[in-house]
Amino acid sequence: MPVGRGSPRPMENHNPTTTPNPDQNAAATVKPVRRSVPRRLSPSAISLFQGCPKAFEYQYVLKTPGEDRPSPVLVAGNAIHHALQLFYGLPVEDRSVEVLHQALRSVWPQHRNAEAFLSREEEIECGSGALSMLASFHDREDTELVPRLREDWASTTLPNGVRVFGRVDRVDDVDGGLRVVD
Repeated sequence: MPVGRGSPRPMENHNPTTTPNPDQNAAATVKPVRRSVPRRLSPSAISLFQGCPKAFEYQYVLKTPGEDRPSPVLVAGNAIHHALQLFYGLPVEDRSVEVLHQALRSVWPQHRNAEAFLSREEEIECGSGALSMLASFHDREDTELVPRLREDWASTTLPNGVRVFGRVDRVDDVDGGLRVVD
């Protein structure tokens, strides 16, 4: 059967990354679709690309809608970062593990999202895990340093013009230099 306008095209000619050129008949050549590559990337976008380039394409190039259900890990992570920001803003003599735990409890409601947790028990378990994580942090990290920056945005432009951005947890003065903690 001849292929022309109005008649079905064979499946072997189907290519989702191309579209017919309207100036030519349907049986003629196809013109590639131009897709714009993001001009700025976050660490999570880069990580997604490294783990699964196709998932990156769907999310950042094709911009297909995904499932945006809030996550317990995101709630806890944001609350932990906020608590540490407050903690490192305190005078060194006030930085006990109890104060760090109180900082988490005080900011938890700002980051809590009822849709993130399947039950109250799951939220309690997640909060307890966050408290344990902060206790471990307090035991192993230097809580007496005075950071130059806390929870601040940083960005740079790569030689290819792509802007990379993200949030830096802390910038510390160490041994005549700087240490970026992320």
